[in-house]
Amino acid sequence: MTADATPLPAGRLTDPARPLTFTFEGRAVPALEGQSIAAALYAAGVRIFSRSFKYHRPRGLFCVSGDCPNCLMQVDGRPNVRTCTEPARQGQIVRGQNAWPGLQFDLLRVFDKLDAFLPVGFYYKRFHKPRWLWPVFERVVRHVAGLGRIDVHDVPDLETEVEHLHTEVCVVGGGPAGLAAAAEAASAGADVLLLDRQPRLGGHLLYDGSLSPEVEGFISALQGHPRARVLCDTSVFGLYEGNMLGCVTQARSASEEIMTPSLALRACVTQRFLKVRAKHVIVCTGGRQQPLMFNNNDLPGIFLARGVQRLGRLHGVRAGHRAVVLTLNDDGHRIAAQIAGLGMEIAAVVDTRPAASIAAGPGKPWPVWDVGFVSGAYGRGCLQGVNVRQLSQNREEVIDCDLLCIASPLVPANELLRQGGASFRQGCWQPNPAVSDLSAAGAAAGTPGLTEQILEGHLRGAEVAAALGYSSPGLDTWRSLWMTYSHRRDARLAECAAEVESWDHPEWLRKRVADNRPRKSFVCLCEDVTEKDVAGAVAEGFDHIETLKRYSTATMGPCQGKTCGHALTMTCMLVTGRSPETIGTTTARPPAVPVEMAVLAAERRHHPVRRTPMHHWHQTHGARWIDAGQWKRPESYGDPAAEVRTVRTAAGLIDVSTLGKIEVVGPDAAELLERVYINEWADLRAGRARYGVMCTEEGIVFDDGVGARLAAEHFYLTATTGNAEAVFQWLELWRTTWRLNAVVLNRTSAFAAMNLAGPRAREVLARLTALDLSAAAFPYLALREGDVAGVACRLLRIGFVGELGYEIHCPSAHGQHLWEAILAAGAELGLKPFGVEAQRILRLEKGHLIVGQDTDALSSPLGAGLGRMVKFGKPLFHGREALLRLQEMGSRTRLVGFHVPDGAAPRGDNNWARQLEGCQVVEQGRSLGRVTSARWSPTLERFLGLAWVPEHGAAVGGQFLIRCAGADLPAALAPVPFYDPEGERLRS
Repeated sequence: MTADATPLPAGRLTDPARPLTFTFEGRAVPALEGQSIAAALYAAGVRIFSRSFKYHRPRGLFCVSGDCPNCLMQVDGRPNVRTCTEPARQGQIVRGQNAWPGLQFDLLRVFDKLDAFLPVGFYYKRFHKPRWLWPVFERVVRHVAGLGRIDVHDVPDLETEVEHLHTEVCVVGGGPAGLAAAAEAASAGADVLLLDRQPRLGGHLLYDGSLSPEVEGFISALQGHPRARVLCDTSVFGLYEGNMLGCVTQARSASEEIMTPSLALRACVTQRFLKVRAKHVIVCTGGRQQPLMFNNNDLPGIFLARGVQRLGRLHGVRAGHRAVVLTLNDDGHRIAAQIAGLGMEIAAVVDTRPAASIAAGPGKPWPVWDVGFVSGAYGRGCLQGVNVRQLSQNREEVIDCDLLCIASPLVPANELLRQGGASFRQGCWQPNPAVSDLSAAGAAAGTPGLTEQILEGHLRGAEVAAALGYSSPGLDTWRSLWMTYSHRRDARLAECAAEVESWDHPEWLRKRVADNRPRKSFVCLCEDVTEKDVAGAVAEGFDHIETLKRYSTATMGPCQGKTCGHALTMTCMLVTGRSPETIGTTTARPPAVPVEMAVLAAERRHHPVRRTPMHHWHQTHGARWIDAGQWKRPESYGDPAAEVRTVRTAAGLIDVSTLGKIEVVGPDAAELLERVYINEWADLRAGRARYGVMCTEEGIVFDDGVGARLAAEHFYLTATTGNAEAVFQWLELWRTTWRLNAVVLNRTSAFAAMNLAGPRAREVLARLTALDLSAAAFPYLALREGDVAGVACRLLRIGFVGELGYEIHCPSAHGQHLWEAILAAGAELGLKPFGVEAQRILRLEKGHLIVGQDTDALSSPLGAGLGRMVKFGKPLFHGREALLRLQEMGSRTRLVGFHVPDGAAPRGDNNWARQLEGCQVVEQGRSLGRVTSARWSPTLERFLGLAWVPEHGAAVGGQFLIRCAGADLPAALAPVPFYDPEGERLRS
């Protein structure tokens, strides 16, 4: 490596006061805090960053924005990291990939000389005969092709989590248009979320020009605004149905989420997967420059012009010393002046337009080649010069340089818009106004000019705020100004369309395509697809853009068409002679940017977190938490076995607010329940409760719960925590389908619920209510309504844990008060709270199943021991026909109880017992069933469980084996309930 002897001052993202060091291929590389890995490597003299996918050609930095594949490296064992956007951190270990033995000298470069044998689609046509050859070739290809390698033994030091955000307006992109849109919508009163993938707001003005006072004013207005939230370092990778955006961001504390120009980069600790749901999305993602076609257009040293600006302005690294600028518009001349200001010599500006079209201005201190084009680049490993042709004077010259800047017209970064259903016209790139709740502003909408982009941002923000019902006094003003600028905008759009269509002079492109010499002019840098490959694919009949994409693999690599999609369309246009509108574009699908699988598979906070009314009481009293669907529930308060003993000997109180709570009201309420439950409900008397089971139409157990009849046309049902919403939707679906006169109400969040259970439960409750709690007045499976501790409640006399119990439901607002009142009343009687783990042990001692744990997608009530509940006498209920057939055939498996003989397992070890869950029931090494629940019972002092076993081996007293940790554990079938089989205690 040869370091740059004259580095630039620190870039806008770096902190010179915080140097750091990382290693690259075993060598120490200095960097600054906030600087990207690639920028630090480039400053240290590294020019070859990767080897190409197919030919192993050397590749260097190109876009410096994470949109191309040229900077992919292994970082701390993670493959395919985009080092041009990945911040350098102390102690990182960086290595090259897809090269052997190394990046600088790669023996696999021999494939570049064998391109005649590897034409487009060769994998469909070569090495298939004789048949033994393909497996050999496949192993070779898998070894030499591809990108990074995954170390299956290495666990990356990466924490991930999921967060759900809701907003009225989501603006994607923190450039001038996005800032204007967000500030306008927030000032009107809308709830705004602004997402930007850069560490700082400002968009392209951070490196192309400077932040104007107007743009800085937008940033100041958003900072601390009560209706605005800004997340930087956030990449949006997908726009899904219902305006849901998938995003990845670096986790920050609340104080760090508002990013300002003065805020430095911070080290990544946690990656957060954001699921953002917005009423309206405004896409302001800007535009991208695209590569141009010429021989050896992939040499290290060839940059997109904005890549040179990013490298210098953001990271403080000079891209070269002597530069040639290739442009199709006036922006190239402006960029040439900026590059010269970075301390680089401008050898020439090559402009494809005639001299009359080039804007007049001050004398340029460098040669300008009008009607010119770069026909080729040369250099061994890196760029050393370019071959320039001037059509107007029919001359050709080689210009020595180490940097070629391609200042091509911007193509809108429109992946999210296309994913959202917007359509575009080639050249103008205008979103379809028929797509509701989705709009675009700035370069993403094809609007040229900074003034017009900011104006369009204001207009879109005001329009969205007004559509949401907010007063937007500036809307008429912005519309009027927009109309004033419209003629100027339309003229610029026409110019942009002409510039885009002038990419690659057609005569030269056709000459290159028809040229049979072994030149390499790359359309797709990701997959090493050349113009010659595209022409060959079209000649073979793959002339539709989608089939051409799949056959040639162009745009299917890491960039997903960002840097090659337009080049493929234009090349196809010139080869086929069709118009861009006829050819169209390839389909945009998420993810638009790469997302690590670890982020998508984040273990924490998969769902929105729901908390019961008593949550904070549990928190302050030492609860250990367990996730139950979306809910947080106390697993225990320290010792589950002690909690079990408390319930069996005195009394315990558990929070069951997470249960689904549903009311069914109306003349046909009983009929609806008759049809969806397998047991009867019409004969249930008011004031009584009943256990019920639902099945699907296939006769599979769907859910269970307790229901009570409040009045002749009024039922109150409970459902399992995980299925609460599904049961509500199921009832609503069939009520509508059958056109029954009933109303289904979801009351899950409206009511708190707690279960008071134990032999002294009646004594505790009697201290708080005037209700007659005697067994005669309030028997088992009865419902009563009355005041408890001054709160109107519904009380159900049930016994899931096998003891005298009362399930008490009250309005959520009074949940904590009632909870604390019950605990206070029972303190001297030994009452204590218990958690989910104790409840599971208690219910297992009674042999009660849990839907979803002891059942699966094939479990029928006949096999689950619920056959007595199936009332075949009813003419209609879900699953009736399927269960009739199963009854005739006989169930093949049955859910049974078992215990583990003494001495076969470590006594009292519930961690060991939990390992049995999911283990296979085996016979002579063959799997015949599985264990669904297992726990150590402190009451019976033995290991108990439930398991599915073959019907022929389900007799009580039988033996079977459980394969656990490679050994076969003996188990004996036992009758259920294991505890209090006559049910005397729960009926007491």
